[in-house]
Amino acid sequence: MEDKLWENWEDDLEELYWKFDQDAKKKNLSERDVFKNKVRWFINKILSVPTTFGFEQAIRFLKEGKMVARIGWNGKGMWLKLVAMDHYSIIEKAVGINMGDGHDEWNLLPWIGMKTADDKFVPWLASQTDMLAEDWILFK
Repeated sequence: MEDKLWENWEDDLEELYWKFDQDAKKKNLSERDVFKNKVRWFINKILSVPTTFGFEQAIRFLKEGKMVARIGWNGKGMWLKLVAMDHYSIIEKAVGINMGDGHDEWNLLPWIGMKTADDKFVPWLASQTDMLAEDWILFK
């Protein structure tokens, strides 16, 4: 879980320190001012960590194009994303269905996909436990 809430914290801190050092040189800031700026940034970053929410909000976030996950999932790096109808295609030969004359495209619908712990991306169905859970988070 801890690597999900702020996945790239080490990179963020390294970039932050570099930016603050550059800023300090340009503005001739004291060490104390640079430290205060770093602390302010860190507090803002911590406060921006998403809180948990229920399934209804998870669906809203998915519809907004965001990725969501559950704290309670066992697999590392698992998350969900809504796959829009214009982000995939169906090959007739692969599904074994002939569209017939006059049809130039399928009426594709959006679906929710899951990035699995073993780095696959598959269609996902919610369990009752998932739907009733209050431990959903935004995945960044």
